[in-house]
Amino acid sequence: MSERYKKVNVTCPICKKSNNLDIPSIVFSQKKIGTIKIQIPKGVVCPDHQFIIFFDSEGKVRGYEKIDISMTMPKKKDERQIMEELTLKKMMNIFGTYEFYSLIHAKIFNYPIFIVIGEDFKYSSNFLNKIANSILPERYTGGRTIHIYKETDYDSIEITTKDGLLLDVNKQILQIPWEQKLKFEENIVNKALEIIDEQEQTFVFQQIVSDFTKEAECALDILEDIDDISKKDLIKEISKRLFKPKINSYRFNLIVEFINQRFSPKFTEKIR
Repeated sequence: MSERYKKVNVTCPICKKSNNLDIPSIVFSQKKIGTIKIQIPKGVVCPDHQFIIFFDSEGKVRGYEKIDISMTMPKKKDERQIMEELTLKKMMNIFGTYEFYSLIHAKIFNYPIFIVIGEDFKYSSNFLNKIANSILPERYTGGRTIHIYKETDYDSIEITTKDGLLLDVNKQILQIPWEQKLKFEENIVNKALEIIDEQEQTFVFQQIVSDFTKEAECALDILEDIDDISKKDLIKEISKRLFKPKINSYRFNLIVEFINQRFSPKFTEKIR
């Protein structure tokens, strides 16, 4: 095995089966402090379970998190056929459910996205960026783009594991740079899939994301005009201005993350 990979032993936290995995060395070498999160799908360590592993920068396992969201294996389709009619289900078929949620989160919150592909991967970066932008309100399209690398080009990926989403399509390794769980993205997809008309699903998706960004923009407007504010008072003010029920802590944390990633942490530093 070349120096591009580090061999680590992983034990399933549910059934206790173990297996040796080859993790790209770049994941460890670019993370000097803190933990590294890698998603392990079914069939990699054991046949029945998927979970997230927390490593330190030396490759030692520091903890686990179970994943309840079922995943589907990537289904290869002709790119031209998919481009003719973009639907939510077709988007999900490219990567699988959990991976798609992660790509949604990265795109909404403007994280760098790096996808490592094998020889049989048929989708271009332009195609994937078109898919990603189709789920966003127009004012937030663009931003950081999706970058594609061949498996042999790991060493040239210019990222730090702290702020980039790294997805290895062949090995189904998912390096996640955020702390939040993907309940928001799961809820969006589920609501959109309730719509029978596939063409309307993307519109519903955009509308839900747009409603969230309006809350974040409201919070930003408030923070721009003050020196400091408590979390409790900021939540009250958002509710007052938008004539909406008070948001919960999970939603508030998403708003903070959105402002940090799309604008600047200098605004959220005013929250006490």
